[in-house]
Amino acid sequence: GEKGLVYALNMIERGGTIVLFQSIANESVVSIDYNKVHYKEIKIHGSIAHTKRNFQDAVSFVSRHNDLYKILSLKIYSKKEHLAAFQESITHKFNRVAISFG
Repeated sequence: GEKGLVYALNMIERGGTIVLFQSIANESVVSIDYNKVHYKEIKIHGSIAHTKRNFQDAVSFVSRHNDLYKILSLKIYSKKEHLAAFQESITHKFNRVAISFG
């Protein structure tokens, strides 16, 4: 959401890319420092039609850098609780709802 985007803009290195895999609920507006985007040569992409590969890359990145995502609220369900997980995912109470298959 908003906090994640602001965090990404502040932490990204020169020439980096930010990929937005979700919209921001409630039509919130985020102010972006255009000069920061310009001078750091940041690329910002929105993605709604995920490919298997870019989704896999995103999951891999998140799992390798889990400490960077403490700002996110996450709810994990077991595979037996998949229906509850789907119901929870539409409430916007959590940034991410995940199903653990382990």
